[in-house]
Amino acid sequence: MSANIFGEICKMPRIEKLLKRYKLDEEIKFIQELINPPAGLWEKDSTRTEYKTPWFCVGRGEDKSFLYLIVKNTLNGIDVAKWDYCARDCYFLGIQNSFDHQRLLKFSRVLKWGERQEICFKFKEAFHLYNLYRMRHILHLRAYQHSVKNAIEIMFSEALEEVDKALTSRKNTDLIMLFGEGNLSGKVDNVQDFLFLTDDIYRRILLCPHPAIGSARAILQKIEARQLYKLVVEATYSDKVKEDEISLSAWKSLEALDPSLREMAYIETVYFDYGVNIDEPLRNAHFFTKNEPNVPFFLREEQEPRVLPKNMLERKIRVYCKSTETSCWDKIHECLMQWWTEQYQTRTILSTPPNVISPTTPGSGRKTSPEFKISSAIKTDPHNPAKRNLTSTLEDEPSTSEHSSQRGTRISQRVAEKKRKLEEQRDPSVAESTGTATPQKSLLQRCFDVVVEEARDVWKEIARHLQLSETDISSIEKEQMRDCTECTRAILNQWANSQAKNATIKWLMNALETAGRVDVKQRVSEIAEEHELEGYELQTQSHI
Repeated sequence: MSANIFGEICKMPRIEKLLKRYKLDEEIKFIQELINPPAGLWEKDSTRTEYKTPWFCVGRGEDKSFLYLIVKNTLNGIDVAKWDYCARDCYFLGIQNSFDHQRLLKFSRVLKWGERQEICFKFKEAFHLYNLYRMRHILHLRAYQHSVKNAIEIMFSEALEEVDKALTSRKNTDLIMLFGEGNLSGKVDNVQDFLFLTDDIYRRILLCPHPAIGSARAILQKIEARQLYKLVVEATYSDKVKEDEISLSAWKSLEALDPSLREMAYIETVYFDYGVNIDEPLRNAHFFTKNEPNVPFFLREEQEPRVLPKNMLERKIRVYCKSTETSCWDKIHECLMQWWTEQYQTRTILSTPPNVISPTTPGSGRKTSPEFKISSAIKTDPHNPAKRNLTSTLEDEPSTSEHSSQRGTRISQRVAEKKRKLEEQRDPSVAESTGTATPQKSLLQRCFDVVVEEARDVWKEIARHLQLSETDISSIEKEQMRDCTECTRAILNQWANSQAKNATIKWLMNALETAGRVDVKQRVSEIAEEHELEGYELQTQSHI
């Protein structure tokens, strides 16, 4: 599509006239080939000594073939497009970029391989190139394919589908004036119509009062209010299983228990890899040495870095719940428990089996999505047991050695301790019987947990309304490495310590309201009412 858009730009009368004046109209095809190289251009035979097809590009001859590896490199994926988005997105996301493209440029040169010219790299930069693939993997894991981002994308896609259905009816002439002739899905095939679909379409749907797209508008309003689809299940599955097969298996499991769950659930499959070649990213990259700078070669197995992931591809299945009711989450979770166990036993699911750690139950009182990740559950901050509600102990599994048995005992003790603390939090009578009754601490923990979980995106605004100075905010942001979750918790702790008895829940609720998070304020108010505290006072010593 990018190449077609460039072609449409060049057809504009003013630009077309300039291209002809300077005799650049013949370069249009060359630029389009750079943006989107022809398929099969760089395919090699099994020995990797010859190319399967002769040179067939129009823009440049075979002697300038290296130019087709700069913008979009279909040979090994090392191109400036990847350099650009890694540097840009790492900067704006606050992620440390370990790949230095300026350094790689100094150790790159064009060498002849067969009849073509290729971009080769110095041998000592092999591990540095792995950083490029690793950063790409990190960005997909933490941003591009993040569960929250995908949840918003799913909701926006459903809103577009609702608008598309409304546009199919010729009766809605008002919508045709707003969105143009034809449905939205048909505009993808036409460049001129595709250029009409800018980011402004989101605001057009959100602000349009037409009743025909009321359902689409309601979905976008949920996005604005952060009432997103909740991730209930996330599991890694074997690459030997097709995406359609495992999705169909999960759908059948849901429908077998309750057919109505099909309308409340959404299943997607995502994958994370290291680039063009799944097995070995640098398989098709040429290198040279200091002693022989004009002799390109492939890396042999013994020359490859040893500190590399065992698998270069990870596939995951995710199940979202469209409802905000915890009862619906639990119903979907309960339905998939048996399915998960069966898939784990057949080695289709490669993640931890579900009987190791059970997710949240409705009795916990915590409105967070259930999780099956044992690593995140066990490594929870011991001072914040409400961060991950563990409502069941670790079941004993048969061990093959005395070491594994001892380790299982230690884990069981830790999980049992977490369970005891959670019971004290939910029921003060349990704490009284053990001599550790701290109702104020329980209240503060629950309120802070809600703010951290649902209002961390506006933590700076909350901090300012809690009378924290800009210096304190900057210091906390630096200490916590721009982690919004930890920054939110740090400002709440500092506020509780500095304000002592003046730090009240009423003050916290006012700060949330001023920061525009009325929904979170209501949640905090409900928690306070549950504890029946009339003064809304917090004790200084009861921070997380």
